[in-house]
Amino acid sequence: MAVTTRKFLFESLIHPVVLMNGIVGYFVVFPAIYIVATGRFRFEYESPFVALAISLAILFGVYLVALFAFHQSDFTRYLSAGPRFDRRVANPYLLFWVGLGGFVVGLLFYLYYVNLNGGFGRLLTVTPRTAFQQIPNTGRYRLFGLLGVFGGFITILSALYPAIASPSREKSPLLWAVVGGASVITIAIAVSFRARMLILIPAAYLLVYLYTTDVITDRHFVVLGSITVFFGIAFTFIEHLLISSAGIWMLFEAAIHTARLQVFMVLVDRVPSQYPYQWGETFLRAILIGVDGGPLRYGEHLDIIATGKNRPGVTLSAMLTGEFYLNFGVIGALMSGVLYGLCLKFAYQLRTLEMGYLVNALYPVLLVGAVLLFPTNITFGVKAIGLRLLPPLFLSVLVVFLYQHHFKQWIQTEAKN
Repeated sequence: MAVTTRKFLFESLIHPVVLMNGIVGYFVVFPAIYIVATGRFRFEYESPFVALAISLAILFGVYLVALFAFHQSDFTRYLSAGPRFDRRVANPYLLFWVGLGGFVVGLLFYLYYVNLNGGFGRLLTVTPRTAFQQIPNTGRYRLFGLLGVFGGFITILSALYPAIASPSREKSPLLWAVVGGASVITIAIAVSFRARMLILIPAAYLLVYLYTTDVITDRHFVVLGSITVFFGIAFTFIEHLLISSAGIWMLFEAAIHTARLQVFMVLVDRVPSQYPYQWGETFLRAILIGVDGGPLRYGEHLDIIATGKNRPGVTLSAMLTGEFYLNFGVIGALMSGVLYGLCLKFAYQLRTLEMGYLVNALYPVLLVGAVLLFPTNITFGVKAIGLRLLPPLFLSVLVVFLYQHHFKQWIQTEAKN
């Protein structure tokens, strides 16, 4: 009975709707209450409270659409009848070595990128963080580094899933050394770039992953989960505390984090009356990452609209809804709710299928990534999930599949001859 109750509470805590409520509360509800109570607005509006009211009405509509899409869709039914990745396809030993190789290569790219741009001393002190890159055309090394480290981290843990989840196996110190070392390095690299979303991905993934394998207890889950949530919410507060002499009130504002809601209010206030709809241009940037002469980044568009200029090293965000609104207006904003609800449903339903340890180990990152998509934008989804986490894992599966079904047979045939 205790185990059943514990599992029920866990499933309730990580349910996508519960997580969505937390994200919406932190980025929309709490900032709105704070703004109304204090009257503090970061930007100029023609009528600030009217802009706030309209913005909240749009966001509430998006929230309802996301809930409807989540409850109505059956996004993964076709997968249940298709091929499944299990132990016969993905050999955990080969998967581990491929993941470890990617992790090491990514670490070397990361160190090379940091060295080119002034070393760790500059990385940890420069503000804003996006201004760290002082040597042109080195952003590709950062991308390759994060791709290898983050993707290798997920691949390594996926390979170790059978050993960790098996109740009959005694966990060796070497196993925990590998898991702990990969986790510490991955989170440390995320912290070095001072990006809360990057930090939350490995931290939340590791927490959910270990709990599903019954490695950590309820008490550990609650304590570690609370630390993860607190660090994610108060990250900007901690950053200001460490690198500046900001006053207490400014630190409190940083913890509340009203910026995304207020930038969304700027969009509602000035688009399309002063600035035109972009009609998909910011989405192209997500595809043309690093291509010179491509369309403006989403954050650069918002910087121009909010401040009147494109400041180097400064980008703004107005959540996924804001990007869709900037491109297609209110209809686009509601479209973002459909997309968000479907992403949540896909990650959640995928876990309910009995698809072997590889998918069991993969689902937390899909769930965490889908939840974190709301306060960001499409580019974040493409880069953080699509480019940094999934390619190494799928490439590893492909390597294992080809080895077991083609190269291994060829090697055995050649040996006989």
